[in-house]
Amino acid sequence: VIRDGKNTLIVLNALCSRAAIAGGLHVKAAKRLERRFIGEIEGCKTFTELVNLNQEMLDEYIIKVQERNMNPHISREIREACEYIKANIRNEFSIEDLAKEVGYAPYYLTKKFSKEMNMKVSDYIRNARIEYAKIMLISTRKGIQEISDELHFGTRNYFSKVFREIEGVSPNEYREQIERGEKK
Repeated sequence: VIRDGKNTLIVLNALCSRAAIAGGLHVKAAKRLERRFIGEIEGCKTFTELVNLNQEMLDEYIIKVQERNMNPHISREIREACEYIKANIRNEFSIEDLAKEVGYAPYYLTKKFSKEMNMKVSDYIRNARIEYAKIMLISTRKGIQEISDELHFGTRNYFSKVFREIEGVSPNEYREQIERGEKK
């Protein structure tokens, strides 16, 4: 029975590796992560260990892709803001919380963030949550409403609207395309 869980996690690992490569992570780095996680998956002895490793694996792939895409000319404070967003992607937080974390006033943070990242903080958060939602759609059987709630989109309709704007398909269509092997 635990073998089925391991096999499922190995498949998810391969999908995450492919998604990370598509997201800009170097092939060798993605394959190195993939091999490491296969070893860790095989070493798991309980379902609890598999569940914990699943979350660690998802987080690590996301972080590696985001680090790869981070501009080296971004200030330490804005990097910290991005890290805070990634670390709290499933938590509800405000721009004020984010500003406090990096030691800026909210107004100054939003201006500096926009200048350095070429997008609003709110857009960055929204995009990061959609990236995380894509992984949840691939790796879990959670419903669209549950994912929307977990990532604080407010309503299922708003989540689906934002997802479609970014990905060009609805969350359900995205999941179906992945399952059919049509999307990488």
